[in-house]
Amino acid sequence: MAVSAPPHLTTGVPALRFSARLWFIVAVLGQWLFVFYVVFYYGGRLASGGLVAMSETHLRGGYVAGDGVGNVAVASHVLLAILIQGGGGLQLVSGIRKRAPRLHHWTGRVFLVAVLLNSISGLYMNWVRGINGGTFDAVSNTVTAALIFLFPPLALRHAMAGRSDGHRRWALRLFLVANAVWFVRVGVYGSVYVADQLNIDFGGIASQVFVVMNIAKLLVPLGLLELYFWAQRRASSTGRMVVASVLVAATLVMGLGVYAVTTLRWLPRVLS
Repeated sequence: MAVSAPPHLTTGVPALRFSARLWFIVAVLGQWLFVFYVVFYYGGRLASGGLVAMSETHLRGGYVAGDGVGNVAVASHVLLAILIQGGGGLQLVSGIRKRAPRLHHWTGRVFLVAVLLNSISGLYMNWVRGINGGTFDAVSNTVTAALIFLFPPLALRHAMAGRSDGHRRWALRLFLVANAVWFVRVGVYGSVYVADQLNIDFGGIASQVFVVMNIAKLLVPLGLLELYFWAQRRASSTGRMVVASVLVAATLVMGLGVYAVTTLRWLPRVLS
């Protein structure tokens, strides 16, 4: 006779699972919109005009005459975002992992190489080329890069040892930190949109918003993930429902940010 799990271990699980999937779907769709922007705004210019064409973009210091290494670093950083934002989310789809494990393994390796190279080029852009929002922004990006260097070995160690749950947890953490700058864009333009709706001069609070977003880009996504892990393992039914509600609220906020950055920045630049 089948034995059912105690009610306190199952109550709230569907809500928790739904909220996590909703967050994931909105995040991946938002990242694909960013990929669309990168392909057509940056990729189109690079394809037609080469590295010099980066001077025609809104990326400050995107092209510096005579600095071949730096120009390649900037261009590769931009183009690697296509692999990271376009394919990172697919690594977390259980159907792909189960039905095409070899594809999952090889695309995972490509993703790891892409995020590591992107971090290196990002550090170059911040500290050598000076493309950043100031020292605090550069330091924040350096901390992000350090986590990106740390998480892949941990994810691989669990995978090689056959500990799928541990591998999944570190892969999820890597996915979030690899998209930290995307979270900043979404957060900043979501703030711009809200400030405009409330007739607040965003220019007067811009510096504070950037500081908050540079801190929140790691703490909020990773904090929500750890909260989700806790709810899966230890939370009561009430705790799971509370965490599910928090994830839905976070998804709505993120969705607003995706809408704002798409309509205020990405689409206008692509269509200009």
